[in-house]
Amino acid sequence: MSEEPITPENTGTDPIVEEPKFTQADLDRILKERLEKADRVHKKELSEVEAKHKTELDRMKMDESERAKAEAEDERNALIKRAEEAESALRLTKAEKELSNAGLPTELASVLLNGAKDEKSLVAAIKAIADASTEKGNKLYADKVGGRGAPSAPRSDASDPLRSEMRKAAGLE
Repeated sequence: MSEEPITPENTGTDPIVEEPKFTQADLDRILKERLEKADRVHKKELSEVEAKHKTELDRMKMDESERAKAEAEDERNALIKRAEEAESALRLTKAEKELSNAGLPTELASVLLNGAKDEKSLVAAIKAIADASTEKGNKLYADKVGGRGAPSAPRSDASDPLRSEMRKAAGLE
C-alpha cells in the first residue's frame, strides 16, 4: 500500500503559504516601538558619554589641587549613591519580611516603597492584597466558627438566588 504524498491539490491548502499572524499595521507599530526604545537607550548612552567627556576636558584645564578636589567630590558622590542604594535594598528586605509575616505577597514591597511602575503592576498589587486579605479573613472566620471544614466567609455574590430574592424583598434591587 503506497501513501500518496501531501500536495495542495489533495489537502485543499498550500502548506508553504500560511495565514499572516500579524497585520502590517501591527508590524509597523511593533517596529516603531522597538526603534523608539533603541533610540532612547542610545540617546541616554550618548549623553552619558558626552557628560563624561566634558568632565574630562574640564579636569584637564584644572590645576592639580582643583583636579584632586573635583575627583574627591566625585568619589564622595559615588559613595553616597552606593550608601543610598544599600539603604534602599535594606528597606526593601525589611518590607518583604513584614509582608511575609502578615501573610501578604512579598512582591508588593517594591510597589509600596517605590510606587507602581505602571497601571498593570498597580492593579496586580491591589488584586494580590485583596486575595491575601480575603484568604486571611476566611481563615479567621473558619477558626472562629469551628475550625476544620467550616465554610468560607460569606461573600457579596450577586449570583446567589436567595440573596437576590432577599434584596428584592427589601427593595434594594
